[in-house]
Amino acid sequence: TENTYSRLNAGDNVSVTATFSESVFVTDDDGIGVDNASGTPTLTIAVGSDNRTATYLSGSTSNALIFQYTIQSGDNDTNGISIRANSIALNSGTIRDASGNYATITHNSVDDNSSYIVDNTVPSLLRVVPTSSTSTSAISQFKLPATGGSVGSLCDGNCYIYITATWSENVIMTGEDNASSTVTIVVGDGGEAVSR
Repeated sequence: TENTYSRLNAGDNVSVTATFSESVFVTDDDGIGVDNASGTPTLTIAVGSDNRTATYLSGSTSNALIFQYTIQSGDNDTNGISIRANSIALNSGTIRDASGNYATITHNSVDDNSSYIVDNTVPSLLRVVPTSSTSTSAISQFKLPATGGSVGSLCDGNCYIYITATWSENVIMTGEDNASSTVTIVVGDGGEAVSR
């Protein structure tokens, strides 16, 4: 589940549904319902090159069992989460039908799913440079302010300087409540902070 961005991050939950041919009942290692996490069926998912354990969450008495895993801070998968064949483990629990028949838990693999990409890699700022200006002078197009003895047409209050910040990956900039963001830069020899 990820409501803000199209990537899964630490703390997001991944739910996997295993569908059976009929309603099944799940028990843990004591044979009575599911009240013991250590003896509960699990399903292994592949997050990048690592195996992660999704634990049984709900679905007993139906034909669809739900397993859930919470993304951890070190998880990354640029291709999307996948599931290897035969990834359900009973862990001394049981999955049976109403007649007591044990369910067949073998299954095919599920390829990388690009809808479940995991990204916990923090973007880094590579460079910040002034790239253009509305000043008419190439000599002083980035000079502030428009006073003093500098040569050329300086960029004053009626001029714009465009600054490009390059990141290690695509980023989304938002302010509070997803409003327009504000970036503060330092200009001039005196280090004056200007927000734009």
